[in-house]
Amino acid sequence: MDKKKMIGDIVTSITDKELKKDYFYNAVPLAVILGKDAKEGTLWAAFASYAPGCKMIEVAAICDNTILGSGKKGILFSTEGIYGSMFNKNRKQGPIAMPIKYEELDSARPSPRDKSEVELVFKGGRVEKIYVYTYTGFVITALNRILEELKREKEREKEENKKSPIKGRMPGNRRPAPGKYYEKVYLK
Repeated sequence: MDKKKMIGDIVTSITDKELKKDYFYNAVPLAVILGKDAKEGTLWAAFASYAPGCKMIEVAAICDNTILGSGKKGILFSTEGIYGSMFNKNRKQGPIAMPIKYEELDSARPSPRDKSEVELVFKGGRVEKIYVYTYTGFVITALNRILEELKREKEREKEENKKSPIKGRMPGNRRPAPGKYYEKVYLK
């Protein structure tokens, strides 16, 4: 599975029509672009502004919230996790580390207290809030779809590993019994 393509396809497939029925804030960002189609300047501006640890090759999709497409504000979905320019706004607990890694997340849900916040439920039960303003439905939908697909892929890998032959030394790969050949090859 190409993780970058899968994440990019999920993020770019979300429409405002499907979000309207479930979320109060249901806007889709101004520009949702696959990483491979994004302008290099837009990506560099995002890296400088809110995604400093991200590499160009990891970008699956970028959601640019600027009117002129500068990339300084928005949401970036990488192969490792999600970055956002507005995630730490209004946080009382201090900034949340970015990227918010998919492997550490269990799910995303709307905050019952503030409709412009998303509650991230981490594996182990910890809950953190991030501010996303009008993109609440978009971020929740994208994250939950990505997490579901990653879980499915993990289950597929487990099934394939169960079907594969015994790991380690195979019967045909045994060392020969001690003798002249053994001493010549293995005891040099």
